[in-house]
Amino acid sequence: MLTEFPKVQARKTNVNHVTEVAGYLEVFTAPAIFIFMNGQEVYRGARFIPVNELKQRIERIYSNF
Repeated sequence: MLTEFPKVQARKTNVNHVTEVAGYLEVFTAPAIFIFMNGQEVYRGARFIPVNELKQRIERIYSNF
């Protein structure tokens, strides 16, 4: 999906190893996906996130980028 949105940067963090991130973002379950735009959280999803729903969210956010 990242090839469709070249301006999107992805990061993966294992919150079991970097507990500061889990605390800062208040992650209570995994997996969790966060989308930030200009430093602001604009989407948060956890556990079962349908790919088509995630893609639609990214498309909406991306169109404003």
